Amino acid sequence: QSNASEFSFTALPVELITFNASPTRSKINLDWSTASQENSEYFAIERSKDGRSFIEIGYVDVTGDTQLHTDYSFVDDQPFDGINYYRLRIVDFDKREAFSKVVSASLFQDAGISVYPNPVHDELYISMKSKKHDLTFFLYDLTGRVVLTEKIKSTSISLNKLNQGSYFFLIKDDLGVIVKNGRLIKQR
Repeated sequence: QSNASEFSFTALPVELITFNASPTRSKINLDWSTASQENSEYFAIERSKDGRSFIEIGYVDVTGDTQLHTDYSFVDDQPFDGINYYRLRIVDFDKREAFSKVVSASLFQDAGISVYPNPVHDELYISMKSKKHDLTFFLYDLTGRVVLTEKIKSTSISLNKLNQGSYFFLIKDDLGVIVKNGRLIKQR
């Protein structure tokens, strides 16, 4: 998922016209464009997990004063798993600063979650590399109706009350981000 923003930003002598975040494999590429810039020193790139508390993860020097369209880019090579929020802090030579709008991108790395056995009879087992989030298991029938929702508190979930057949499952973290999904066959 990518969230692109088109806007004009003129609180500082930089006219920022685009700012985009897009995931690629295990990294998130940020790119932005200015229509003009004057007296600006650098762009500080800031990242957040919740969209409110930001930390600086790098900076890019401004190429100099110009009235021409200028493109910039930065690669976040250590993004959070899930949704990452970004903003630019634009700093001029007088140390005045302002912020861009916030953009986001989602990155789902291997969460290290295994769901087995499949096909399943009564007990479904879930193993995880780490317990970094509160996770919830959702099971859907083929019509898309939720037939089971359960917080993952142990390593197994009882499916003995379900009818035989095919199901789809989602495992979501506490922010509602899908960390694992798949198809499941229930047997007697």
